[in-house]
Amino acid sequence: MIHFQLIKAGTTNQIGTYTINPQNGTVTFTPTDKTYTGAVAPVDVQATGSNGVKVQTTYTPTITPVTPTKEPSATTDVQGKKQVSRIVLDTVETGADKDQTVNFNKGTEQGPNGERVNLNPDTLTLLNDAGDEVSTLTTSDGEYVLDKASKTITFTPNKTFTGQAKAVRVQIKDENGTKVETTYTPTVTEVTPTGKDSATTGLQGFAQKSPIVFNQKDEEDGKTLNFDTGNEKVALKPDTLTLLNGNEKVKTITVPDVGTYELKDNAITFTPLPSYHGTPEGVTVQIEDENGKPVTKKYVPTVTQVTPTATNATSSGLQGKVQTGKPVFNGGVPEVPMNDEVPATLEGADQDGKVVIAGKGTYTVAKDGTVTFTPDKNFVGVAPAVTVKRVDKNGTVVTATYTPTVKDVTMESENKNFRSTTREKHKLAHQRSLFQLRMFVLQNIN
Repeated sequence: MIHFQLIKAGTTNQIGTYTINPQNGTVTFTPTDKTYTGAVAPVDVQATGSNGVKVQTTYTPTITPVTPTKEPSATTDVQGKKQVSRIVLDTVETGADKDQTVNFNKGTEQGPNGERVNLNPDTLTLLNDAGDEVSTLTTSDGEYVLDKASKTITFTPNKTFTGQAKAVRVQIKDENGTKVETTYTPTVTEVTPTGKDSATTGLQGFAQKSPIVFNQKDEEDGKTLNFDTGNEKVALKPDTLTLLNGNEKVKTITVPDVGTYELKDNAITFTPLPSYHGTPEGVTVQIEDENGKPVTKKYVPTVTQVTPTATNATSSGLQGKVQTGKPVFNGGVPEVPMNDEVPATLEGADQDGKVVIAGKGTYTVAKDGTVTFTPDKNFVGVAPAVTVKRVDKNGTVVTATYTPTVKDVTMESENKNFRSTTREKHKLAHQRSLFQLRMFVLQNIN
């Protein structure tokens, strides 16, 4: 019978422990430092035969390193949207999205019986810049969150961030505690909303409106402000719709001597001052998308001038007799008539509304523009014209003149006598002609 024993049995320094089966001489080395690889200090083994003869040899184990493998991951999505990378273990991926998955595999090395060193899912972790194990990591680009249960890494970018984010380090250990590390790198694609300006035209004194629509790219009438999202995943926020007065966000802007812009019910209404016409600078309209990125567009109205018209008036009357005349005033368009509520006036009138011209006479005007001229008793001839002013509904002033003529009473009487004498002469001549005709007829009959 042979008896086996270890000559230097025990524990090697921070590596492992040797044991021996004294019956059959099997020596077992159990590593206690799972991170150690390479040759181990040998142990002496001695066998003693039944005759007391001793034989000595050595046993030298070597620990082969086991190295897990890894594959990095990269994903891409639009600005402001979360991105997710799955983590898979010991999986061969061949799909189109394989590059979007962090892949860890246990080492390919095998023991004498085909055994391999498995990965330990519980050791999945992110690493910060200092190499500390963390489950969440915040950078200047956004936040990474590791979910061990679902084996995912979620990256939530800052809403303003675009471009390739700083990669996050991902680590796992195998059952020996051997670490393997890779990275996950998300890329954020910039999203920029767009839009179209608008312009409208209307008559002086009338409000104009430009509707505001969203994501209607086929709108072509030019009268509608159109805002479009830069990507269908990133919606516009209608509650951020505003007018800009400099850097101030407002709903109403009043421009002196021009009019007022009002944003209400997804439309801009421009109400010009009644006296204004032309094309103003317009107003800037802004909206933001979900990421807070603004887009601004312009609305410019044009106000077409409305000009009322007038026709001068004249009259004629006898010396010392009152005359009246009424210029004709018409609105420039049917939509803007003359304002009958505002009385007509005379240019140069005194505080009583009269125009008095020495040696000629006195002019007054009624509310409707009828001018009354009272001549001086001695005045005859064409009196100086007086200017009548009226306004339309916009307050636009239009003028016309009234010119009276005064006839001399004596001349008029002489003219009448002359006309009467002439008529009598014509009558006598006519009667003489009839008598002569009658006599001619009687003579020819006899």
